Amino acid sequence: TPKTPVVLVNGSRPLHGVKSISSKDNLNTPRQLTINISSVAGRRSGIAEVGETIQVYLAPRMWSNPPLIFTGYVAGIEETSTNIRLTCLDALGFLTNEYITEEPAHANGNISTMIKSIVAESSYKPPIARIISDFRFNLPTGLKFKGKTRLAVIQTLLSFVNSGPVQYQIYADAYGYVHVAQKRELHDSNV
Repeated sequence: TPKTPVVLVNGSRPLHGVKSISSKDNLNTPRQLTINISSVAGRRSGIAEVGETIQVYLAPRMWSNPPLIFTGYVAGIEETSTNIRLTCLDALGFLTNEYITEEPAHANGNISTMIKSIVAESSYKPPIARIISDFRFNLPTGLKFKGKTRLAVIQTLLSFVNSGPVQYQIYADAYGYVHVAQKRELHDSNV
């Protein structure tokens, strides 16, 4: 039985010496995972590089097959003589790295079509899963997206949509796929 957590680099290389994992989630932003690794006298220096894929399998107890809870990439590395701290972001992090250079072609229409085109035009090509919304939307005149990050544009669109009774959110699932779906209510029986 493997000990959890299991952290893989690029899907095949396990990280040893994991001391702790912490997660930070906010609505419509990349999920941030911080992985602390023991590195006595710099023994594990160079264990990962910025941009490499990270997968985390984690269970509350020792399971034979712990579930995958996170897929993302290494966004930052801090090394000391005794510790390595990896800061990892999910697929939404790719959308924060890239700025829009031209105004989007879809100024009016279905919000999901607009969001899909913004994500799909990214040079990082994050995988798109289900982006669901039947909300018709017209951009206010004078609203410019050129020079903003792709995620900032999507957050702006969602802020307009979320001013109504139906709320939507963008997130990346455990496998790294980007979703836009209706937010669940606290009293939702499916939660």
